[in-house]
Amino acid sequence: MLSADRSSEPRIEAARVELLDFIASPHRLLDDNKRRRFETVYESFQKDYADFYVAAHEVHVGSRSDFEALDAYLDSSSWMGFQLLSHVRVVNERYYSLATEMVQNIRDMACELPTRELLIERPSCVCGFRLGNADGIARMMERLRLIVDRGTAHHIVSLRQFRSSILTGLRQVQSDAAYADASVPLIALLSSSEAATVEITPSTIDLINRCVVDTPVPLSVAVPPVLESGQPMTKETLRTRVQEWLDDLPGEEGVLIEIGRLLPATYDD
Repeated sequence: MLSADRSSEPRIEAARVELLDFIASPHRLLDDNKRRRFETVYESFQKDYADFYVAAHEVHVGSRSDFEALDAYLDSSSWMGFQLLSHVRVVNERYYSLATEMVQNIRDMACELPTRELLIERPSCVCGFRLGNADGIARMMERLRLIVDRGTAHHIVSLRQFRSSILTGLRQVQSDAAYADASVPLIALLSSSEAATVEITPSTIDLINRCVVDTPVPLSVAVPPVLESGQPMTKETLRTRVQEWLDDLPGEEGVLIEIGRLLPATYDD
């Protein structure tokens, strides 16, 4: 009872308060009337809490949950475009890894366990669903959309950094009929202010990869710790630490380096 989730039901919370008062003054249970009152309130609390928890569990992670929202999103043009762009050889593949990991995490939230039976011995289902975190799927879906939107924007910026190589390669394959329809969305990706809405196809991605086949893949590294805020230092110390960071970077001279934090640390950043 003490570890049972807080609910938004006044009757449940009123019963919890009354039970806690009994526990705080156990000598009151020596009185038969008060002991019977405790037992009545406890039984009522157990039933009402189980009803409330099971209903919320069904809505959010059980048979009535909205996992169809995930399937609908994975059929959307936003996801399809992001997925295709993620297969360009010169973009940062970490975005796609994070997105597919989030998709699996959302799917893993589905629970078909006998929740009511489990509540007899424990305050919550073993799946980890908690009343205070009942909007978990909605928050994770928002996180997934954030990853996809930022990943798509990042991929387009990356492609435009290789604009010259892509255009040169495009001129070399213009005679190839297999890429006739792929060049139009490719040009739009490189120049349109609405590039994120461009309808691309697998042949567009094949064409891009053909154009940049000899282009070195950028090496993604984190922001140098010495450039993070909150630590005062002299210019000389900063210069020394930056140089040490540069010397420790992997890769040969001339390798392309991509510096940047992929995603915010929290949902609210």
